[in-house]
Amino acid sequence: MAAPMTEPPCRLCHANLPKKQRRTIFSETFGVLNQLVEVIDEVPQRNDGHGNYVCGLCWNKLNRLSKIEHDLKTKLEALKEERLSLLKTLREKHGAQPFISLTPKSKKHYILHSPTPRKVKKSLTLTPQRGHQDSAEATIEKQKIKREKVSIQLFSPGKVKVLYRGHMSKLKSKVIPCGDFQNIVRSIIKGQSNKKIGEVIYQSQLREAIQNCVLEEMKRDISCLISTNKPSYLRKTQSDNLATFNFETFNLELQLNAPLLYKTLSSFYAQGTPHTYKYVIAVTAAIILKQRNMHMSAFHQVVSQILDNGGATDECINLLNKLGLCVSASAAAKKKSDLISRQKSHMEQMVLAEKKTS
Repeated sequence: MAAPMTEPPCRLCHANLPKKQRRTIFSETFGVLNQLVEVIDEVPQRNDGHGNYVCGLCWNKLNRLSKIEHDLKTKLEALKEERLSLLKTLREKHGAQPFISLTPKSKKHYILHSPTPRKVKKSLTLTPQRGHQDSAEATIEKQKIKREKVSIQLFSPGKVKVLYRGHMSKLKSKVIPCGDFQNIVRSIIKGQSNKKIGEVIYQSQLREAIQNCVLEEMKRDISCLISTNKPSYLRKTQSDNLATFNFETFNLELQLNAPLLYKTLSSFYAQGTPHTYKYVIAVTAAIILKQRNMHMSAFHQVVSQILDNGGATDECINLLNKLGLCVSASAAAKKKSDLISRQKSHMEQMVLAEKKTS
């Protein structure tokens, strides 16, 4: 009588694993082999007797460890760039020529002269001559009027003047004309919030330029996802990958490689259901990427297999293919044969492994 088949244990927590909870260590979709090696301090082998699987909980923790390592690397590089920028700015200020402060001129005193060229001492009992006092007061009034006119010409509430350093650290000035740019400078000088400043900039004549910059950034995100240098999760359409297709893995890839696209799609959906929220974003992104590049079809292959196993006709599958939701019926049939062959081979390997252990 054959020995009963025992469920394989998890490589990390040693818990028995049902079929639905297994994550194969040596598959291409495992993705966290380096983190596993760091935890167990050895490179796992297929026949080392310690198990070839990990449970879903341990896999999620390993995946989280991988994300933390990626965040540490990117944030450290950003801090280094900010440090170099600050050092450069401070060194430029240190090497610049110092400002020369000018002392203000002392107030001019007006001297009342006598009619004769000689200076004659006057008695304190005598009253000063009225004509000379009137002329002195008139001169002072003229000076005051002149100063007021000069100050009005130099300062105008409708103008904004900006000082900046030009070539060779020379101090220069620029008058900002009335309009959108003057409103932007004023909102910055007043210390308004970033949101308010952003609204002022977006409502200016720079609006179309900002929209074009956002579109270009989104195109770069999509180009990064469909690039063959680092193949996306949606490019892996082999039978092993389709059998273990996971939306969480693609969602994480979307957040890391295309943050602007992810935030844009997130703004379209409600935040109240976080469990299904990430799946909706992943599905929308997968449909968009398939229209951009036909090889990004892992999600569409999975949908076609679901439809075929659910009893959908070829006409129904082809109709959904035209709508961009799945692959054609012929492609689904070809991939189904590959999945069956893969499942048979997997079952044979499991039977042989159980015979060897029994």
